Amino acid sequence: WLGGKDEAGKTNHLQALVRLNPAPSQPEQFDTNDDFPRRGLGDIEQELKKPDFKSPKVGEVTYELDDGEVATLAEKFGEGVVALGPEAAVTVTVKYDRTQTWDVKVDEGSAVAHLLDRNSVNLGAARPKSIAKLLEMVNSGSSPELTQVGITIGGWRGQSLWNAVIDVLRDFEPLYLYFDDYARMVGEGNVRELLTKRDAGDAMDSPERTFLALIDEAEPFAAPPIVKL
Repeated sequence: WLGGKDEAGKTNHLQALVRLNPAPSQPEQFDTNDDFPRRGLGDIEQELKKPDFKSPKVGEVTYELDDGEVATLAEKFGEGVVALGPEAAVTVTVKYDRTQTWDVKVDEGSAVAHLLDRNSVNLGAARPKSIAKLLEMVNSGSSPELTQVGITIGGWRGQSLWNAVIDVLRDFEPLYLYFDDYARMVGEGNVRELLTKRDAGDAMDSPERTFLALIDEAEPFAAPPIVKL
């Protein structure tokens, strides 16, 4: 629930929120010139022109994971590998260039133990404490039973435990769909034409985006060429 006086910034807040993880056909990009608060734009106007300009932060959002999501992380990476804290929450920071920073800590030693135990590999005192050291053992071929462990790590983006955890968390992240009393849909919409327009990256107005977003949510098996509302 979000409440506030007129011109308090409710719409701006929601339009920023929807760009965190927009549903199909929703606006994705931030524009520093158009979206940055006017009262502060003058302070960074010259900075914007520099090639090494660091994109400003739009905001932060905190997600609380449910029991099923926590269990999924534990089953995939090991109990306690992902440090979520007592509230099982993760915080995501988003910048105007849409880069995201996830505040997540991982325990590589526990992840190594999970990988080895899951594949019934006993290295005893030779057990490494990091994924990098484990990969060295895999690649050296000194222990053939580590083959499946190497396949698992090879499936992670960049062979990184942190990346693998973030990719799973991103699957949990909700999609955002924004429309309001000011969003009007056309009485008729040619679904195929709108999909072609979207896929080509052509500009769409608010009625078209709202129409497509609702069609995407409905996930029709075979969308007719004309839909009348």
